[in-house]
Amino acid sequence: MKKLFLILFIISLSASFAQEKGKMIIDEKNKKNMYVGIGDKSVFKDTSFSTWYGAEYDMYELDKKELEKITPEKLKDVKITIVLGTWCGDTKREIPRFMKILEAVKFDEMNLTMIFVDREKKSPSGDISQLGAKNIPAIILYRGEKELGRIIEAPKDTLEKDFTDLLK
Repeated sequence: MKKLFLILFIISLSASFAQEKGKMIIDEKNKKNMYVGIGDKSVFKDTSFSTWYGAEYDMYELDKKELEKITPEKLKDVKITIVLGTWCGDTKREIPRFMKILEAVKFDEMNLTMIFVDREKKSPSGDISQLGAKNIPAIILYRGEKELGRIIEAPKDTLEKDFTDLLK
């Protein structure tokens, strides 16, 4: 029994380190902090990002009528990958808004992957070229292995409308 527990513990420990977490580096262009790698919304709590993130998040008014269309059934098996840059103006505008939307619809953050990139769209967490994210932020929705669609840089209509359209 002890041996089985030890094996399970080692497997779970190695799985938790399988994806390299991100790190803070200095942006050579503006000499400010930039986060690169795999992260989550806790990255935005850093004082380097919290001012712009918090201001945009608080200011954004949700389209609650549009969000009512997003039922738990529509979110079933949905995974979201976001490629973003803490240095990018479009990221600074759209990602706090999108995170507010995800919280409003109670999206399971275990199904959200955030890949922070540098100005060359590279991440120390691995090659992201297969995602085809030439412009950021790139919000990519999947159901299972099938891509449902993307919101690139800015929504075509509104974030809420584009999100509901992709879930149809």
